[in-house]
Amino acid sequence: MSESSDSGSASPRSNPKAAARWYAWEWFKYHAGQRQAVFRFYLLIAGGLLAAFVASFNVHDPIKDYAFTVGAALVVVSVLFWRLDVRSAILVKLAEAYLKQEEKLLDRELMEAADVKAANERGEWDAAAIELATRADDRKGIRWHKWKLYSFKQVYGVIFLFIAAMGLAIFLSGFIPRLGQWARDFVMLACGATT
Repeated sequence: MSESSDSGSASPRSNPKAAARWYAWEWFKYHAGQRQAVFRFYLLIAGGLLAAFVASFNVHDPIKDYAFTVGAALVVVSVLFWRLDVRSAILVKLAEAYLKQEEKLLDRELMEAADVKAANERGEWDAAAIELATRADDRKGIRWHKWKLYSFKQVYGVIFLFIAAMGLAIFLSGFIPRLGQWARDFVMLACGATT
């Protein structure tokens, strides 16, 4: 790695602290972006499956009889993408933890600077205001109805759960009526009777 590249990274040898900060920030940006992209892809797949289910209403019997399997696919896709989101959230939090430590160090360094220290004592400067990630976590008290929906994890979780529940309802609405018919067919076949 050179002394300084176009991306703003510093050489670990010449400035290890700046290199670590750059690395953590790039890690955060990459995994936060991946998380958003994966969620958009999930919505695209779920929307396609729901569109296929709705389109099956206009199709004749052979395909329409198995449209309920779209519900099972929605449940499976929701669970798989939820697990990917949990993993992505963990990777984002790793960088967030480091960046919060960096903010605290920056706050201390600012407080030690004479001009900032004097301005802080006069009430003209709040050095702790630089702790953006820490202060953002302190605002988690916002409520929507009786739920606290504040973070991406919470909002995404509600969406995953809603779409999975919709898929389960679609699956059960098509599967349960057929269960009785399948049981009768099985009994008839087992008994050697013909229809």
